[in-house]
Amino acid sequence: MAMVGDKACLSGLAEPSIIPRPCCWESGETIPKHYIRKAEKLLHRNTKEVGSLLKLMLWLVGIGGSVMPAVIVAFAFLAHDFSILTWALLPLLSMAAAMAFLIFLLRATKQNDSSRSSALQQRRFEWRTGKLDDVVSVLTGYTTDTDGTSEPEYEISAYADGEQLRNILLEDTRFSTVKNFRSQLAVKKTGKMNLGDDVVLLRVGAKVLILPLDNRFSEQ
Repeated sequence: MAMVGDKACLSGLAEPSIIPRPCCWESGETIPKHYIRKAEKLLHRNTKEVGSLLKLMLWLVGIGGSVMPAVIVAFAFLAHDFSILTWALLPLLSMAAAMAFLIFLLRATKQNDSSRSSALQQRRFEWRTGKLDDVVSVLTGYTTDTDGTSEPEYEISAYADGEQLRNILLEDTRFSTVKNFRSQLAVKKTGKMNLGDDVVLLRVGAKVLILPLDNRFSEQ
């Protein structure tokens, strides 16, 4: 089993491929306008994906949480023993708690999207250009499911010009942590961006958006 603190790099190296370069974060007032539009689309797309997943989980929790109480009620009627109906309250309460938590997450996701979109429109953020050095995944711990199985948790961060960037979101690019044939951690990439690409970084609150640098950079 992998140990907490184990890491994997997209470059395939044991340690992140870091190339320090001069860089300076600037005010959002100086960035070309079309990057703000691209950043908003990236945020909205991510919010829609997360929202769809949370809605699916709500549906599954609602369906799954209703089955057990229905079984208990049916059994009570068949056995003519209505004292066991109180047991139906336990899964119902668990379902209600889980659904309330998912609804809270869904609302928080939408609020975060609205807040960051507002910050982009008002240019309340920092930005800079740079070069994508590496993407690193670190095993931060394990969570235990209700059935007793342990699931690993990973934190994925990027390095650009030697600077580590956490809580990242890349345009048309996704990263995930997998195990290779030797059961060692590895980072898997899907999408268009690659190591060594020139990028534009926008730091909006705690989120860092990473966009490809294009030939319209001089547009204001």
